[in-house]
Amino acid sequence: MSSRSVVMTFGLAVLLASAKLVSAQCGCAMTIATSPCVGCGFRVAHPCGGCVNPEMEYQERTVFVNQWSTVTKKRQVTKYKNETKTRTVTLNRMIPMKEKRVRTVVVNRMVPKTRVESYRVAVPYAEEVQQEYVVCVPYTEQVVQKYTVRQPTYQTIQKTYKVLVPFTETVQKTCQVMVPCTETVEQPYIVNVAVQEQRKMTRMVCQTYEETINRTVTKDLGSWEPQTIEISSCPFHFGHGGVLASLLSGGARCCNPGSNFQGGCGTCHGCGQPPTMVTRKVWVPKCVTEVVPQTVTRTRLVPEEYTCNVTVCRPVTRVRKVDVVRFRPEERTTTVNVTRCKMETRTKNVKICKMENVVKQKTCEVTRYKHETRTRKIIVQKCAYQTKTREVEYQVCIPEVRTQEYEVTVMKCVPESRRERYSVCVPYTVWEEYQVQVCTRVPQTVRVPVAGCDHCGNGCGLGLGGRLRGLFRCDCTVSQP
Repeated sequence: MSSRSVVMTFGLAVLLASAKLVSAQCGCAMTIATSPCVGCGFRVAHPCGGCVNPEMEYQERTVFVNQWSTVTKKRQVTKYKNETKTRTVTLNRMIPMKEKRVRTVVVNRMVPKTRVESYRVAVPYAEEVQQEYVVCVPYTEQVVQKYTVRQPTYQTIQKTYKVLVPFTETVQKTCQVMVPCTETVEQPYIVNVAVQEQRKMTRMVCQTYEETINRTVTKDLGSWEPQTIEISSCPFHFGHGGVLASLLSGGARCCNPGSNFQGGCGTCHGCGQPPTMVTRKVWVPKCVTEVVPQTVTRTRLVPEEYTCNVTVCRPVTRVRKVDVVRFRPEERTTTVNVTRCKMETRTKNVKICKMENVVKQKTCEVTRYKHETRTRKIIVQKCAYQTKTREVEYQVCIPEVRTQEYEVTVMKCVPESRRERYSVCVPYTVWEEYQVQVCTRVPQTVRVPVAGCDHCGNGCGLGLGGRLRGLFRCDCTVSQP
């Protein structure tokens, strides 16, 4: 008998004992049926008559379901527009002016000089000397040498070894098999419930501020200067006022028809009118570049906190009954063929090889060396030092103080006022619509299964598939048949 069967038997005994105790409190006697009750299969009769037959009833209940919808809302939005304004700005204009200044400078003047210096010179010469050297002279000699040789020797021996021999044997084997069974259990699951809560959020708001920057401005500080030019009265003169003056005067010529036009671009013979000197004003430009500070209005994004209602889904744990297939182990016996091995001892002839050392002799020639001392003459290069003189020219630096006149340009600052136009970013508030996803709770009617009894309407029966509240409380009244 397995442990699972023992536990089930003990639970059945406790169930029957509880049923007897409750029946005694209700005033009814618990009887054990001789045959299983119809519909439940449990050998328990109702104390007031009849078998306990649990039935499944359905009740209508109202539950709330989450439903998402789109809602249009309004909010205030700050926008900005540019406006042009006028202001007076004071600019400092720099005017360059030249000044003459005097400075004292020190100038180094190089003066050449001559000096006599002595120096040493190495003069090479050759000298013959006698030198001894050692020479290695080879010679041949016969010697007797011994050497060892390994010779093989073969031998046949008998060797014993073990072998595994397989054989088949029939045995009974006990194994565990998993048998499926269905069981109703309570399973928790999580449902998301929508909840309204307030949160602090941050948004970016446009903010204006003033900043001073430096602008580079180029001004024309030129002036009108008088200039005198010479205009010729000759109608055929191509210089200043020649043909142009003739055309402007209506084409009249001052020369006679028979006069000679000579001299080219200088004179008109026969006219008698001298050249005209005209003075006119000419604009002489003078461009000056200067840096002017300017105040500019700019915008920047600043974070701002605000409170809004947010729909958040909270997880809620609920319990439901589900059918679960589980497996229980059972032991079963089968007959199988098993291959096994047994150890056997066998004998075989093996040929082995052994190596033996043999000493032999041989005569060979060996080359050896001996040292001999010999003499030779060589030429050696040597040097003798001599002292000589020479004249060397060099330069000496002599400082001199001189006065130098130079010209510098000095910038003078002159204030100047002028009017300029600038743009200002002005904020204004408008209402705009936006859409939001809203979760609402909608009631819905569903049918829920409820376990009941044949004789009591409050679920106190003793069926295996119903609820077991009747075992622990006596709140039903059963009439005798």
